[in-house]
Amino acid sequence: NNNNNNNKKNNNSNNNKKDSNLITLALTTLEKDMSLLDNLASLQPQLSGTEVSLLIGSVLASGMGPIVFPGTSVTEVLAPAAAAFTASITIGSEYIGKVAVADGKEIAANTIQCAAEAEALLANAERVKAITPLCVGVGATAASLSLLAPTIIEALNIGNSVQFVTELYLFCPLVSVLAAAVANLALEETRGFATRAINIGVRRFAKSGLVERKWLSSSEQVQKNSKSKTD
Repeated sequence: NNNNNNNKKNNNSNNNKKDSNLITLALTTLEKDMSLLDNLASLQPQLSGTEVSLLIGSVLASGMGPIVFPGTSVTEVLAPAAAAFTASITIGSEYIGKVAVADGKEIAANTIQCAAEAEALLANAERVKAITPLCVGVGATAASLSLLAPTIIEALNIGNSVQFVTELYLFCPLVSVLAAAVANLALEETRGFATRAINIGVRRFAKSGLVERKWLSSSEQVQKNSKSKTD
């Protein structure tokens, strides 16, 4: 008994170590992916070519104003106008950035909603699959009891009753067949729930080329609605 307890403790500790290693590996992979995304985002230019050109033009205009228009009132207005123009470009870029952040939040919310719906379907699959061990136990018990049928017939001295003997011999196999049929139905229903859970994400985030020309994925719908509201 002590050896069995020690073996169980060792097995549990080994399982815990494996689980902790898997969790650590998953977290490390996630950190690497986030670092890769940060590096890719840092390589993207923060300003477009048009914005850079406009900013350079405003700086040149405010600097060249006193040279091109010396002694006129234009030089007094040109620098403040260029500063206001630069501020408007900055505000416009901030507006575009906030709209992009809002679109990202909505796409993330749709992703979480999709994951929640898939999790609900997987929960249904787990509920249906829970009957499978019971069916296995019932089938095994019926198979074991069928071996005792001759002993029961001999003990009860009912060998002369052909109908009762036949029913006794057929009862346990019938129960086993019914248990196997229920387990098979549970398997099919579990596969159905799992397929539906997979298809939620596959179809909702599929591109138009994979479904049809007019199809829009969830992220594409968010971007389309955002453009219709902001343009």
